[in-house]
Amino acid sequence: MKFTAKFLIVAFLSIILSLNLNAQNKKPCVNQQSTPKEPISQAEIQILKYMADEEKLAGDVYKTLYETWNLRIFDNISKAEDHHQKLVVKMLTKYEIEYTPKTDRGKYNDPKMEQLYLDLVLEGKKSIVDALKTGAKIEDLDIFDLNSAIENDVDSNDITAVFTNIRQGSYQHIKAFTNVLKRYDESYTPQYISEEEFNNIINE
Repeated sequence: MKFTAKFLIVAFLSIILSLNLNAQNKKPCVNQQSTPKEPISQAEIQILKYMADEEKLAGDVYKTLYETWNLRIFDNISKAEDHHQKLVVKMLTKYEIEYTPKTDRGKYNDPKMEQLYLDLVLEGKKSIVDALKTGAKIEDLDIFDLNSAIENDVDSNDITAVFTNIRQGSYQHIKAFTNVLKRYDESYTPQYISEEEFNNIINE
């Protein structure tokens, strides 16, 4: 009887552990160093460079808006964006793609990003509500661009995994911004992704 009981307990714990591991495996993460390199296209090279700049842009805007409004959400999410940028830069390094990240705030390899940074900061400095809507808008654009990249441009498994991981973060960020907006009796209307996708994200 004791052996049977012990066996059942071990079996039960094994099932629980298995379920936990399966749940973790569903998370979109990847060990970039151990995953073998795959042939990548010019489109994948360009989208990696673009996303590295876009993740830096998000972090830069949030840092500036945190300094302006002293809202903790901007400080917290800016750190996540810094991590996202590093994930993309690691992929650029792994595939030996020439790319030198800019260190100055508001400066990017893609000159168009510099004007976008100025526009977003100007928008976010109007009021706290505008700042929160600007944050939601940045995440909205990020999700849209990542959707497009994953669906149309990327075939590599590890790049897909990294982009999916970043997109999951953007889901959480846009939810966070919309939740804080509710405290001000305000809401955000998506400008890039569909209303249906937006509602699915925030109601998940």
